[in-house]
Amino acid sequence: MQARRSAETRDTERPGRGTEILSESAAEVVATAGDCLLVVVRTTLSTAGVSAIQRGFEQLERDHKRVGYLSYIDGDNCTVMEPSARGLMAHVVRRHTRRIGVAAIVVGGEGFRAAVVRRLLTGIHLASRAEHPMSPFRTLEPALDWYEATWPERCLPRAALREALLALHPGCTTAPSPRDLNR
Repeated sequence: MQARRSAETRDTERPGRGTEILSESAAEVVATAGDCLLVVVRTTLSTAGVSAIQRGFEQLERDHKRVGYLSYIDGDNCTVMEPSARGLMAHVVRRHTRRIGVAAIVVGGEGFRAAVVRRLLTGIHLASRAEHPMSPFRTLEPALDWYEATWPERCLPRAALREALLALHPGCTTAPSPRDLNR
């Protein structure tokens, strides 16, 4: 599968050992790191991206009893998902909710568009009848704090999770939190 690249190949392009890219396009990146599914949405999440999320959950669930989900959405440049992608995402979440330990979603940006996206995510979560905890955030550090506090059983340490997401989208945050510096 050409869309899947191993961490070994990827390490020469970006940092983030242990990160496996499942799908990458101009609009989105879907990857795994440890027991976490990572998704970066640059413009919109397509049905192909949602299908990659489905594959990622299936892959992680083969190796882990519970999985995490961390996403960064560029709130200033994103557009609303197509109805077919929204419906498919609700189905994927509903299908895997019992195995998801936590889902933290960062929607960067302070404008109206970013606020709408954060509300839409909550709507998808409710519509899918998800049982796992999910929360949208404006910035990465509070999302990581919540992720760590909500799902202490995770395998991937906070600093490694942060590094993996930053490897996929370096612009999602600028300064590490004091908690990262003390580890």
